[in-house]
Formats: sequence, C-alpha cells, structure tokens
Amino acid sequence: MVDIKPITIHPDILCTVVEFVADDKDGGIPTISAITRTCKRMRFEGTKYLLSGTVRLRSLDKACSFCHFMLADQSARLPLLKSLVLMLFSIVEDEHVALVCEMIRGLSNLYELDITLPASSPLIRM
Repeated sequence: MVDIKPITIHPDILCTVVEFVADDKDGGIPTISAITRTCKRMRFEGTKYLLSGTVRLRSLDKACSFCHFMLADQSARLPLLKSLVLMLFSIVEDEHVALVCEMIRGLSNLYELDITLPASSPLIRM
C-alpha cells in the first residue's frame, strides 16, 4: 500500500488559481467555492472574489441560504457586497422577509440593489 501524503500549497498560489479559473465560462464558481474551504485565508479571498461582481438570486431558497451565509460572518462579508439582484416571486413568510431585511440593513458598501417582488409580498406595505 502506498502512503499518500497531503500536499501543502501556498495561499498565493491558490489566489493565482482563483484569478485563473475566474475566466471560466461559469466564472469558476464551483472551483472557487472549493478553494474557499481549504483554509481561513482562502475562505476570505474566495469570498471576496465571489462577492466582487453582481450577485443574482432568483429563488427564495437561494436568497435565504445567501442571507445566512452573509450573516454568519457579518463583519467580513457584508462590506464586500457591492451589487445585489433579488428576484423573489414567492416571498410571503415573515421570517423570510425578516432575514432578507436583516442582511440588507447591514450592507454598508452596496451601490446597486434591484429587488423584484410579487405585489402580495409582505415587503410591500404602505
């Protein structure tokens, strides 16, 4: 039996890989997401890259998952988000509304926010 020892890759090399795979057709998101799970520095570097463009969420499940992700490390993640597009055609539960609102309230560097909601949404209260 052959012993396979783990290889240690310097974080600077992983940062170069992130930049390289970012040119892939899908933006390298699956690869970058995997790299973010390698160490603390890459978790930050990968997250920074993934949040650098416009984040588009087209389902309530993805929006809630994203909100939980962002709120799990608010001080590091919320300032990184610059542009957000939410298409929430089925948001009716108050708990979902509260989650989205909590995340949006914490976004300190957001310059673009586009939210599409159904007319019956609890977010639309006059």
